[in-house]
Amino acid sequence: MKFQVVLGRKIKSLRTIHGFSQVKLAKLLGYESTGTISQIETGQRGMDHDKICLAAKIFNVDEAELFSTQEYRPEELTMLIRFRQMLAVPVKERSAYYHSIKALLEISDDEGFGPLRAVPDPTKDEAVP
Repeated sequence: MKFQVVLGRKIKSLRTIHGFSQVKLAKLLGYESTGTISQIETGQRGMDHDKICLAAKIFNVDEAELFSTQEYRPEELTMLIRFRQMLAVPVKERSAYYHSIKALLEISDDEGFGPLRAVPDPTKDEAVP
């Protein structure tokens, strides 16, 4: 699939997640026409490097997420945004949610990620070693 089609889908999902109209996003990105946003979202038009970087800042996502051809569902993008927001909070002010997620991912402050393990399927009565 073409990069600009994937990017357009991401831009539309992110715009929707943030509650922006095409008019507002066009202004934030410095476009004079909302038609430009429509063309970007449908993959008819691409974005230059600087506009993609600006969009990443506006939407609070890593630039790499927008430059990637990896497609994301809207809920995955929402999760990425919320995770980045949580990481931006000073460590002493982070909630129990942060510590729960950290424990779930088995992240050590010193060692990085712990070993990956199989997660039991909650719909089955199976034990995973």
